[in-house]
Amino acid sequence: ILLSATFSPYSLYQRLLGLHKIDKSVARISIKSFFHKMRLKTFFITGVSTAFKYRSRTLFEKISQSLIVIFKKFCKRGVLAFCPSRDIERIVFNLVKNNLGDSVKREHQIAEWLSTKEQFINHAKSLILATIGGPLSEGIDLPFLDCVCIIGIPFPPPSPKERFRQELLLNELQLGKRKTRYLGYVIPAINKSIHAIGRLTRPPNTSVNVFLIDQRYLRREYSKILPYWLIKDKKILHIDDLLRMM
Repeated sequence: ILLSATFSPYSLYQRLLGLHKIDKSVARISIKSFFHKMRLKTFFITGVSTAFKYRSRTLFEKISQSLIVIFKKFCKRGVLAFCPSRDIERIVFNLVKNNLGDSVKREHQIAEWLSTKEQFINHAKSLILATIGGPLSEGIDLPFLDCVCIIGIPFPPPSPKERFRQELLLNELQLGKRKTRYLGYVIPAINKSIHAIGRLTRPPNTSVNVFLIDQRYLRREYSKILPYWLIKDKKILHIDDLLRMM
């Protein structure tokens, strides 16, 4: 029995697990999500992309300034901001700290807070910077924060290991390079973002603001992966308009 909130697309996992080769039938059960009860608003931030060719000091300054605006204007209890890599997390932390001081924390700094949720809840409003794939992005609930920001899309960087993984998928799935890349590269990255957002959206009737800070989330091939509960109440906002709220 396999259980997952992001077990999609089914055909991918069916092939990866070899279920399409067995004679016995495989049962699939889909349970309606309770997330429709959440008061959740999603902001798609355009005019910014963390794609490697666009990375610059100016880009990271804009992203850092946008986090400051979100912290001051949109949240009451705290912000959890996920970066696509440790390097970007470090750069953004150094830039934001110049403005917010000790209100800014990094993932490793709050480990002891999480020993008791009461201690975390009673702590002063904070902006917490973390990395997608790190200890705060999966397997933990943080419903006492009310804003979550996803900076960029957590695609794995080019490497011999990643190329080897894509070749294995290509040989196993036998679906062609374009579809294999979509199933084995794009969908897992978007699912990581969804997992990270889920840290704040556990209980029904939760009120959360979500900021997707990368215009690529609006591309059709990416946006169609996002669940309905995340996009049913959305607003598209250019990063320059966000910064003017300062």
